[in-house]
Amino acid sequence: MKSLVLRTGIARSEKMRRAPFLLTPLALIVCASAQAAVVPSVPGAGTLGNQLRQESVRTPAAPISAPLVLPEEGPARRVLSVDNHTTVSVKQVVFTGNPPGLKGLSETDLQRELAVDLNRPQTFAGLESMAQKITALYRHHGLLVARAVLPPQTLKDGVLTIRIIPGR
Repeated sequence: MKSLVLRTGIARSEKMRRAPFLLTPLALIVCASAQAAVVPSVPGAGTLGNQLRQESVRTPAAPISAPLVLPEEGPARRVLSVDNHTTVSVKQVVFTGNPPGLKGLSETDLQRELAVDLNRPQTFAGLESMAQKITALYRHHGLLVARAVLPPQTLKDGVLTIRIIPGR
């Protein structure tokens, strides 16, 4: 029986010597899977703040502009334009409401535009036509909502006042 105990003891000691080699691959697999499942670090408040600042610094895309369509003259304005037989001779035009140097248009540019209409008999429609020329000049220079109008007035000494509304 002693020999049987000795044999089994030898067999057990053989198994015990092989055990570390058998368990090593299993331990490596467990460690590798544990390393692969590393939890990502949570970003701090400073990191989040930097990300938000970088996003706000980015320039927004330019808005797509639709083609601009100017409104037509209203029917009330056309009714006022009905020609009558009363005429006046305009010798000088005074502009009000015109900020100096607006879009490169000076007082002389405006006077030059109306030079042909001075010292001629003009009806109310002719006076409105002069205001429309000034409106067209402003629109040609990029001020699309600018408008020249004839304010209520009494012509004295041939001086016509045209009011410029530059728009916003």
